[in-house]
Amino acid sequence: MLASMVRSLRTEPDTAILFSALLPTWKLIDEALLVAAVDVLSDATVTVNSRIAMTLTVASQISNGMFVVYWDRITSGEMNCGIGLTGTPADRVGAQPSEAVVRSAASRLRAVVDSPLTPPPVRNAADCTLGELEARLKIPD
Repeated sequence: MLASMVRSLRTEPDTAILFSALLPTWKLIDEALLVAAVDVLSDATVTVNSRIAMTLTVASQISNGMFVVYWDRITSGEMNCGIGLTGTPADRVGAQPSEAVVRSAASRLRAVVDSPLTPPPVRNAADCTLGELEARLKIPD
């Protein structure tokens, strides 16, 4: 049900609504949530704010709820990573993302980062998250 809700946020530009809707996805680890968030993040027809917000869910999914991306840093226009750790792991676990799904997510994030059509804040958010994902998978730059 949460994965369906994530997909429904494709046209939402309001960050307050996005944060409120996505909050439950940051403390529940589930493969379907990871796939849904990457689907939305990878779609160039989705609002910029929704695409950026999906990096928060992806970050949570790949770090057991510990890794966060800071909105103000990734939307500043500078290519820098606004990242941190919550110190609090996810409190609910559904279907753990398989290695194949995590590798697919990394590949899809790489395509977002490498696309010249990706808006800079989306690219930065995806790149920050991708760096953590590749480190988890031990993929060299």
